[in-house]
Amino acid sequence: EYAAACGIPAQTIAALAKEFSSHGKRAAAIAHGGMMAGNGFYNAYGVVTLNALIGNLNWKGGLSMNGGGFKDAGAGPRYNLESFPGMVKKPAGLPLGRNAPYEKTAEFAAKKAAGKAYPAQAPWFPNAPNLTTEWLTGAVNGYPYGLKALFLWSANPVYGIPGVRAQVEKDLADPKKIPLIIAIDPLINESSAFADYIVPDSLLYESWGWASAWGAVPTKASTARWPVVEPKADKLADGQAIGMETFFIALARAMALPGFGPGAIADMDGNTYPLERPEDWYLRGGANIAWLGKEPVADASDEDILLSGVERLRPLLERTLKPEEVRKVAFILARGGRYQPAKETYSEDNPEWMTHRYDKGLQIYNENLGATKNSITGKRFTGCATWTGPTFADGTPMRTLYPEADWPLQLVSFKSALQNSYSIAASRLRGIHPENPVLMHPADAARFGLESGDAATIRTPGGSVRGRVIVHAGVMPGVLAVEHGFGHKELGARAHRIGKTHQPEVPAIGAGINLNDLGLTDPTRQGKSVWVDAVSGTAVRNGLPAAIARA
Repeated sequence: EYAAACGIPAQTIAALAKEFSSHGKRAAAIAHGGMMAGNGFYNAYGVVTLNALIGNLNWKGGLSMNGGGFKDAGAGPRYNLESFPGMVKKPAGLPLGRNAPYEKTAEFAAKKAAGKAYPAQAPWFPNAPNLTTEWLTGAVNGYPYGLKALFLWSANPVYGIPGVRAQVEKDLADPKKIPLIIAIDPLINESSAFADYIVPDSLLYESWGWASAWGAVPTKASTARWPVVEPKADKLADGQAIGMETFFIALARAMALPGFGPGAIADMDGNTYPLERPEDWYLRGGANIAWLGKEPVADASDEDILLSGVERLRPLLERTLKPEEVRKVAFILARGGRYQPAKETYSEDNPEWMTHRYDKGLQIYNENLGATKNSITGKRFTGCATWTGPTFADGTPMRTLYPEADWPLQLVSFKSALQNSYSIAASRLRGIHPENPVLMHPADAARFGLESGDAATIRTPGGSVRGRVIVHAGVMPGVLAVEHGFGHKELGARAHRIGKTHQPEVPAIGAGINLNDLGLTDPTRQGKSVWVDAVSGTAVRNGLPAAIARA
């Protein structure tokens, strides 16, 4: 049955199972972006359950947890960057992404009182974390509520969410739908192009930041980002470059919000310091990182400071930090962060056991999931890994509405090794990898009369694009694979006028196709929608029904 569903011979599946289970705990299976499908949640659940079946969690060679980072924006040990007087402790109300129980809403109560609690107007996702997939469609539908103002910071949902552009493009241009849109971005992208105001932001090498690995690093690590070039953005009267931080500090000051301005940051002795510039925040966060753990980091030597380029920041460090903090923060900046020694990956008591371990029980059956009802059908979700084909919100199988006879192929996406969602604007990278031909299996190429280099029209129920194909045996028969990061309509692909200055137009930035322009709406739902997984609410960008023909 599984072999028929996925097209992989049963013998191959059995051989993989034997290989996976033949090495004790020294094997691991993970699920990631390939699971962004109409049945993605349960597919991912099935894959990660394999780890529980061989008992590999927390063992060398098995499934390990991320070591995490050294917290910069915490309550110490040097500065309290976690709270301040007058702080709103927790936002109230329903999340726009609907990642909350439908049964706790006023809509449910009203419908239940009327004798029919289900279906809800749209799906709810109580088992999911914060979701942004349906912010835009939810806002223009006014469900669960509309928006009066929207801030976008380095975000591009119009480009990045499958099918959303066709759904909300006209609404984003209508000030009656969302009266105020403010984008903070170094680029005019497909989303910020609809903004009423664009605040220029810094690029990677112009800015401050602390980050930690989201996964796959078993030891604790925090990376440091500090300006290595002068920002290109315009300057404020005091010489600061305009960016996200300066904008929000100025906005907070204008609104007289607590937590900003003179005396906004407190140290552990109750002394206060200003939050008026980005470095006021980031350098004190660096001091917190430097003092975390059993003992603080070492002082940077003069050689460290000179050879790393931190010498240029020394006046800023000395002006912002306490004397005993300057060289310790410089030590972290000079090394690009703070990193737990690799020798501490495994436990001192048992070298086969990870130091950073997941300490909660594994749930082969998840009671919360099994007790949750689909807000459209009113039926309970299955509480353990299972196989189901891709479906829409009301449980209708995708192939019932879009049969293979009409849509013989399926689209999948994959990340580029050379480009990301905005790097196509870098001319040197374009010289290496200027477009994204669509990959198709030799059998499909023969079936549709196509060869490598041919121009083809690719259609889905959600749209149509023209691209170039490459015949490649590395994709499954019946699949078209589209590399992400291309097919831009903005970023300089078309000209913009800022004041009296016309920005350059670079058609090469618009090369290739964007699979998300082919994303589907959910035909079983009311109003504007995109196709999402029924449990997790994640966007469906794999398994889109498609057809292809020579252009």
